Amino acid sequence: MRLFRSALTAGLLVAATATALAPTAASAAGPVPIAPAPAGAAASPTPAHIPTAAPASTPSAPNLTTPRIADHFDLATGQTPENIALTPKGDAYVTFAAARQLAEITRTGAVRVLATLPAPP
Repeated sequence: MRLFRSALTAGLLVAATATALAPTAASAAGPVPIAPAPAGAAASPTPAHIPTAAPASTPSAPNLTTPRIADHFDLATGQTPENIALTPKGDAYVTFAAARQLAEITRTGAVRVLATLPAPP
């Protein structure tokens, strides 16, 4: 039963992180120019000659209230997820311990085995 829980947890983790990494329409604000102090101006903690920057637009928060399952793993064939690494485009690289495999799981749930290690002697 422990393997089932870890596989289910890994599947949910893949889905939640893929949702969190969805592209957003946020843009970073450019540098704010600082004007030199006027001649004879007194020093103050917040000089009036320094322009204030408009707040940068914030990306929309990811919707984590509706997680989805990206893929189901077949424990009978050794697909016992052990490690996960996420790509910038939202895919996940997962290692399957028992099958000695590294697989890529896309955001749509497609699985592609990238490598299989040889069996131990």
